[in-house]
Amino acid sequence: MKIRSGIKLLQEIEGYGDPIKKGDRFEAVYKFYRNKGDPIILNTYPCKPIPQIVEVDGKNAIGWLPMEMVKSHVVYEHNGWLVRQSDMLVGLYYSIIGMRKTGYRKVKIAPPFMSDSAADWFNITKGSIIVVEIFLINIIYFPISSQSSENSA
Repeated sequence: MKIRSGIKLLQEIEGYGDPIKKGDRFEAVYKFYRNKGDPIILNTYPCKPIPQIVEVDGKNAIGWLPMEMVKSHVVYEHNGWLVRQSDMLVGLYYSIIGMRKTGYRKVKIAPPFMSDSAADWFNITKGSIIVVEIFLINIIYFPISSQSSENSA
C-alpha cells in the first residue's frame, strides 16, 4: 500500500483512538535506515531536558541540565507538531498523517520527499531511498472548550 506516491507502507500496527491530523502535537520515536537496512547514524538527544533547582540572584529557580548528544539511528520527537515545516522531513509528515496513538508504521521514502538539507543531515547522497520506522507514542490534543469560547464573546 502507498500512503502517497513515493512513500510505500511496508508494515503497520494500527494503534487506537482518533487518527492524528494536520496541526496536532505528538510524541514519536523514529528509527532511520538506508534502503538495504543499515542504520543511518545521526546526532540526537535521547531524552527530554532534566529540570533542577538553581540559584539566580539569590533566589531558587528552575533550571535545566544540558542534554547530552549521542550518535544513534533512533530519534525521539518529544514535542512534534504535524505541519509542513522546514525541520520536518516531508516524507515523515505524510507517513504520520492518519496514524493512531501507540501505532507503528514502517515506510520506504523515495528521494522526492527528501530535501537537500535532509540529505545532508542524514549523510546520504541525494537521490537515496530511506526506510523509517515510526512509533507514534502519543497524540496531544488541544480541545477548544465551550467555556473558553463563551469567555471571549
